[in-house]
Amino acid sequence: MRHKSPKVLIIASFDPSCGAGAGADIKTVSSLGCYAVCAITTLTAQNAVHIKGILKTPSAFITSQIETILSDVSVDAVKIGALGGADSIRVIAKLIKKYKLKNIVADPVIKSSSGFVFMDKKAIVAYSKYLLPLTDVFTPNIGEAEIFARKRIKSFSDIKKTAIALSKLGPKNMIMKGGHFKSGKVCRDVLYSLKDKRFFEFSHKRIASVNTHGTGCAFSSAMASFLDKGFTVQKATGKAGEFMERVLKHSNPG
Repeated sequence: MRHKSPKVLIIASFDPSCGAGAGADIKTVSSLGCYAVCAITTLTAQNAVHIKGILKTPSAFITSQIETILSDVSVDAVKIGALGGADSIRVIAKLIKKYKLKNIVADPVIKSSSGFVFMDKKAIVAYSKYLLPLTDVFTPNIGEAEIFARKRIKSFSDIKKTAIALSKLGPKNMIMKGGHFKSGKVCRDVLYSLKDKRFFEFSHKRIASVNTHGTGCAFSSAMASFLDKGFTVQKATGKAGEFMERVLKHSNPG
């Protein structure tokens, strides 16, 4: 069946609970009226509480998945989630250049909320060297930004300084998500545009919820979907934040 709707290529890990990873990405992309195609980087045994184990996809098979998809489908945006290691990062970067893929949204998953490590030091170095220079929008949370920037974030001004520092690694736009930064009743996301050398702030009501598994995945997938539809990065950031506010609001019972 041929799909005329905008298409998003998801490159991510598979979470069998579908609360995070490729399962959550597909649901997000579909709910926003786009069509998702997918390449799996790792298989995991996990639920919403913890990860029991992980099986990395060989880099050659990641290449096979992506090239097979692209031989049949033209994609307009790419969401990159959890990756298996330095080898997979290098082959994905190579494929982005080979096929001239656009609207690359990279959501680095270094470790799960339960502490399971997805990216070791070699993978982080490879991510910075090969993938970030090809990235249109980089969406780390506070903890991930600290690791890539090698500095602590203790205040809102630190968020802006870190965004500038990380932009020097190559991504065209930096989004510093405020969900992990305790700032009262308001959640503030910060977008830094390297081209304009400007900051844009997006404030959303902080929603208290226990259902936060996979929120980073959903945000970046929403971001890719809105870029796929032709929105600017600034507009897409605002819309992705509004989407997450609705998701978290409706995830709470009662």
